[in-house]
Amino acid sequence: MRLTHLLLLSSFAVCTPLEERVELFDVEWCEDIEDLSDPDYGGAPRNTAAQCFIDGDTFDTIPCEQVHGPAERIRLMGPDSPEKAGSDTDVAVDECYAQESSAFLERVLRNRSLRLEFDQSCVGFYGRRLAYVFITVEVDDPLREEIAAYEGLIPQSEVAEQVLVNEWMLRAGISDLWEGYDEGRYATRLFEAREIAALSAEGGWSACDDFPNG
Repeated sequence: MRLTHLLLLSSFAVCTPLEERVELFDVEWCEDIEDLSDPDYGGAPRNTAAQCFIDGDTFDTIPCEQVHGPAERIRLMGPDSPEKAGSDTDVAVDECYAQESSAFLERVLRNRSLRLEFDQSCVGFYGRRLAYVFITVEVDDPLREEIAAYEGLIPQSEVAEQVLVNEWMLRAGISDLWEGYDEGRYATRLFEAREIAALSAEGGWSACDDFPNG
């Protein structure tokens, strides 16, 4: 992508309010969930907590020693983090930046209340629940300054703000964007974050010779 295009994307992300960068579609959320007893039937947002971390883009909402069901294993929609040895894909050796991405996700999500939002499709290839993950960041939150270093991720305010973790991971170069992701309610924000991080050589873009999908 040309430099001028990327700079325009960066300017758009900085100047446009977050709530105006949400892609809305005339569809039902989680239309691939047909079981009425499933907690995500109909795709209503829900609050949860991360209790077991699998890798840089997947976590469970129950302790690691418990057997999880589809609704308890959450795969972040969009980010594609490097694979850890022994993760769901059973890779033999950690991919470049796998440990960093896993550590980031755990540091950001542990001991926090999470808000999950969904899209038209909510069931991933491995049966995991696909979600956009939001955290609330108070004015005095230690993460606030770190997030604010990336323009456009959080507004300058004196109140608590919601941060889309999927977008932050892409903007910080913690993850690439998965192949095949082409639309969704936050697609514009995720594509912008990924392209700006690649241009700026953030995180894995500078640390790895073959960052995922790069």
